[in-house]
Formats: sequence, structure tokens, C-alpha cells
Amino acid sequence: MRSKRYCRREDPRIQSRDLGPCSVTLPPGLRLRPGQANTAPSARSPYPESPSDPHNVMFASTTRRLVALPVSLQEFRDSLASIWLPRLHVQTPRLGLAISGGVDSMALATLAAELSDSDETDVFTAFIVDHQLRQGSDEEASLVQRSLDHLGIDSEILRMQWPAGVDTRNLPNVETLARKLRYRLLGTACRDHGIEALLVAHHSDDQAETVMMRLAKGHHGEGLRGIKPSGDIPECYGIHGVHQSYAEWFTSNMAPTSEEQHGVQVEHWGIQVLRPLLPFSKERLTATCKASATNWVEDHTNKDPTLTIRNAVRHVYDKYRLPAPLGKPALLQLSERANRKMQKREEEVQRLVHSLDAVLDVRSGQLAILFPRSFYPPSPRRRSLEGFDRTPFDFEEGKMVAAMLIRHLAMLVSPRESIEVSSLETAVQNMFPGLFRPHEMHTELIDVAPFTVGGVHFERTNLPNRTFPYFTWMLSRQPYLRNESPTRTIPPLPRSDLEDDSEIFMIPPETSPEHPQFELYDGRWWLRVYNPSEHDLMVRPLRPDDLKAFRASLQGMMRERFEMLLQDSAKAKSRFTLPVIAAPKDPDDEAAGDYVIALPTFGVRINAGPNAAAWESLKWNVRYRRMDIPTKVRDTWDDYPVLVGRGRERDTQEQEQRPVETHEDVPFVVD
Repeated sequence: MRSKRYCRREDPRIQSRDLGPCSVTLPPGLRLRPGQANTAPSARSPYPESPSDPHNVMFASTTRRLVALPVSLQEFRDSLASIWLPRLHVQTPRLGLAISGGVDSMALATLAAELSDSDETDVFTAFIVDHQLRQGSDEEASLVQRSLDHLGIDSEILRMQWPAGVDTRNLPNVETLARKLRYRLLGTACRDHGIEALLVAHHSDDQAETVMMRLAKGHHGEGLRGIKPSGDIPECYGIHGVHQSYAEWFTSNMAPTSEEQHGVQVEHWGIQVLRPLLPFSKERLTATCKASATNWVEDHTNKDPTLTIRNAVRHVYDKYRLPAPLGKPALLQLSERANRKMQKREEEVQRLVHSLDAVLDVRSGQLAILFPRSFYPPSPRRRSLEGFDRTPFDFEEGKMVAAMLIRHLAMLVSPRESIEVSSLETAVQNMFPGLFRPHEMHTELIDVAPFTVGGVHFERTNLPNRTFPYFTWMLSRQPYLRNESPTRTIPPLPRSDLEDDSEIFMIPPETSPEHPQFELYDGRWWLRVYNPSEHDLMVRPLRPDDLKAFRASLQGMMRERFEMLLQDSAKAKSRFTLPVIAAPKDPDDEAAGDYVIALPTFGVRINAGPNAAAWESLKWNVRYRRMDIPTKVRDTWDDYPVLVGRGRERDTQEQEQRPVETHEDVPFVVD
């Protein structure tokens, strides 16, 4: 039952005035200045126009409106709708609110409560993070929670746990660490509550301050876009169900059983961060709280210019009159111009992505790319045929577009969280040399040696000819360096789980600490392994000296699947970046080494030899990282008709000879 709260629309003392396109409410006695009716920023074009006073162009105006208008419910609804697209197949969409108790976040809570009342829905859950950085923070969090209860919003306090023995007062980067821990707390809470997106209260003043700070640091281009209205939740890399991955109970579709799964699945979704208040100034958010009689708390550390760079920038704006080009309206316009320019580039990148042929093998993490000779930069004839305007091709802009295209492609196979566009100049020169030598003929036919950029190995495997007029490039994970070998330790399952194997997969694994969790391996695969033994297992890369012994432990269809996938999917050195599950030869002697018991991305587990019986209960899940561009995918383990036919004939013969024999169709892979 939503509690009764003060709402400006329910107070007869507040009158409503029709101001044309935007209807707002004003307290009695307040008047608008002439021409001020249509100055409220639009949710679709989030940045307000700069002052047009011809007598004050040298310095940024310090005069303020006589009245800051509260954000209307329709403005908030439109802004949220412009950046949030509910997921398909979600049973009940839910949104989270990050509430600190300040005026910005309390304005967000007020508008969310009004939206819930208007639509008669209850989709919001608020989270209050207690950073545990100063005395009285717990009481402050409780005070904020009572304010949210008054608004009728369910809330939960998340208390930050700092490592034992750490004195936060002596940490030089406490703000950075607190931000990382805060977002990881919020992301995990959203996952556990079935929330798909988190709303935060960044506003246009924050946007201007961000652009100013980036200018001071020498950023240009993409860096001047400032804060994005929506995107992946930050600081949560590697947390499954939060970072670019989904939790099983988000959808109404039943997950496939082990017998139905025949390949590597691909991740999607992830918790999003939405900033619906970005079009509005802090003054309007303050007016929103005042109009609805919503209380807020003031954090005095935000006013100390010696604590953070942002505080220093705020101090400069509050105390000094800056030149007009550094004023907030000018910086917001700069941010919007940068956004429009980057959006135009992204549209060109998407056009190029749809024009080339790209096939990603998620079993091995290899990407094959095919494109014609005149793909980029396009020849004058091709530009004419595809309807381009007659303006000369901008080669400098083309280099940036090509770098962004290569980054999208490289991120499909890179082990890194991100790749900087500035690091891809060599890749652009090698893949699209016509951008650097536009007046030379056949520059694309120059020999190009394999090279490595951003953790990705690039190799050109085919030149265009009369029968096959395409370039072919192979992108794969860079071979491991001599001392580089990512590993994950897999502890044994709790004994209670092993006693009743039929119930082991009934509870969503992310909700129970007793179940194994998905872990991101090498930045490419999410792996979850159910270890039935009494000793730790290890996930590590395949090594050349593993092949002979592993082959000897395979027979029948499992052996044929391994050989066919090894030849077709993981050629040359790229096969030695595949993850394997290894068991210790002697659990009491680490020097004895280990042996491979499974290759999870191939769906292969040992089924012959003296050790096979010990691992019949070994199970796992494997999913490939989320892909942000449309790409053809090769993901199945049994896509070879000859192999499948021979395997079925053999299974039939063995079943007749040994009636008790179980069907050997990857029952150890679960999802």
C-alpha cells in the first residue's frame, strides 16, 4: 500500500498555468519573465540553448532566472522513454533508483513516485549506499530511507564493507575506490532483485562540469561527449548477471536442458545505467523538491574544493565569472556537437558492418572477415552507385571511422575490457591502406605481415583475385606471452549438493552462495563448472603437451568431435588460447602436475582410460561474451553431417551390445 505523501498536484494552493507547448505548475505569486514560456529543455534534445544576449558575449552570464521551473511529470516521462527500451520476454520490468539523499537524487525519487502514482504501477526500488566513511553515515542513510517511505518507494540500504585494517582517512584515492565499490554494490543488488536498469540523478550541471574537466585534461573528440544518457553499468567488469550478461530468472523462457544444448551460447543484456535527468539543471531539480515538499540532506564535503577536481570546478563556477566559451551553456553545446559528430560516425560504422561478411566462431574465439577491394574507402564509382552525395571523401574522417569499425570487430575476440581508438592506427594502415595513399593504385595489394593490436592477432589470409574478389582477414586472441597463463580455481561442490543430484540445478545459481558462479575467463567466455571431486580443479589454457594424453582419453564420437573442431575451428596457435578443465595428478603433490579432463567450449570430456569414470558427474555451462554488432555465429558442436551419422550408427550398435549403456550426448553440459 503506497503511503500518502505531499504532492504538488494535490495541493489546491498551487495553481496550474497553460504555457503553450509545456504545461507546468507554479506556486501562487510566482511569475514568468517575458518570453520564458518555452525555455524548458526538451527530453529529446537534452541541452538548453545558450544565452543569446548580444550585449554579453564576452563572459558567461551569471544572472539566473527569477523562477526555476520544477520538472514536470510529462518531461520526466518523455526523457525516460527516450533512453529506456524494456527488454523482451521479461516477466515484470523493474527499475532501480540510486539515492544518496541529496537534492538531485531526491528529485529523481519524487518524479519516480509521481510516475508510479500516475500509471498505478510499482516498478521502482531505491538503493541507498552507506559508504561508511564518516561517523553518522548509518543514521543519515536511515533518514533517507524514511523520506523514501514517505514518498511510497520501497528501499534498501547497502552498506559498504571496506577491507579489514584499511584506514579510509589515509587513502589517497578514496573517492575512486568508493565509486568502484558503490557501483559494484548497486549492480549486484539490481541483479539480485531482478532489476534491468538503474536510474541515477546526473543533470546538465554535472554534464558541463565533466566536459570542463576533460578539456582541462586535454581530451578531444569522443572524450568531449561527456556523460552518456544510457550505457552499461560502470565498474562491474567480470560480475555475471551485471556486466554484459544476464541472469537466468530474468526471462520467462525455460533454459534448455543438458540434452538440448549442443553448442556455446552467447551472452546478452546486462544491467544498464539510465540518466533521465540529464536534460535538466540542478536549479530545476531543487525546484522540484521544493514544490513537492521533499526533504533532502546536504553533504558538506561536496563544497570542499580541495577534495576532488569536480568540487574545484564547482567552486570556480560558483565564485567566479568565466569567459563565455567556458560557461555551462557553451560547454553543453560543445558536448552536443561532439555527440552529433560521434553519432554520425557510428551510423557510418553500422553501415560498414552490414556491408561486410563477418563470421565469429564462439567455440574458439576466431573471427573471419571478408570484404571487397573497394570496400573502404569506397571508389568514386561505388560512391555514385550507393547514392553518396558528391562532396569529396574526407580521408581524415574516414580514418576515424575505420578505426571505430576495427575496434568493434576486435572487441569480439579481444581479452580486454576496452580498446582505445587511438591505438588502432597501425591496424587501419594495414587493413585500409587507401586511406593513407589515396592517389596510388593497388595499395591494398602490398604484402602485410601479421600484427597484434589491442590483444588481438590480425592476419590477412587471402587477396582478391578473379575467382574470389575478396580480402580475408582472420582475427583471434593474441597468443599468450611466455609468463602469461590465466587460471581459475574451481572448488569442490558442497557435500549437501552432491547427495541429491536431482535437485542441484533447481535453484538459480546466482541466488545461492552454495552453487558455483559464472566467472569471466580471459575476457571472452563465461564459465561455470560443477566440480564433483573432493579437490580443486583448474581452468587454464590448452598447452601443446596436453594434446597427446587428451586424445588418448577420448574415444568414439567424442574423439571425432574433438578432431573435427580442432581442425575446423581452432587452427594454428589460436588453439592454445582455448580454456581446458584440468585435474591434479596427485592432489597432495603440486609438483606432479595436472591432466586435461575437458575442453568446455568444444563440448568434449574424457570418456576413456582409467580416469574417465571419476569425471562422469563433471558438468559445466559456457557462454560467449556479449556482442555489440550483428555477426554471424558458429556455435554448435555437432554441425558435421558425416560425423553425426557415423556417431549415431556406432551408438546404435553399442546400445544393442550393451543395453545398460547410457546415451553419450553431452549430458554433462547444463544450462
